[in-house]
Amino acid sequence: MKLLQFAVLAGTLMGTLFAADVDGKWKGQLPGRDGNMRDIAFDFKASGSTLTGTMQGFRGEVPITDGKIENGSIRFKVSMNLGGNAMVMNYEGLQAGAELKMKMANEGSPRSVEFLLKKL
Repeated sequence: MKLLQFAVLAGTLMGTLFAADVDGKWKGQLPGRDGNMRDIAFDFKASGSTLTGTMQGFRGEVPITDGKIENGSIRFKVSMNLGGNAMVMNYEGLQAGAELKMKMANEGSPRSVEFLLKKL
């Protein structure tokens, strides 16, 4: 029983440490449809397993929604209006030190784009 209690406590502490470590500004480049790289930046704020913040991209600053931190990974959504069309982008990533290996996909699309963020 003590081992189980320790495992639960250790998992909780690791989740808290990861959440605190993801806080802050992250920057990277996202491949565009035209083959050019586009600058992208995020400002994350973690509270327990909840992730909030903003994304700064070529369309300006937009809030992230439905953000979660779980088992060393993050996931969230960004909603945008592109030429009158509402789009929801799903993001997921895995942190490795000061880097976040990210994957982005249009909601409902099987295609995704991978990119790297670095903590500032």
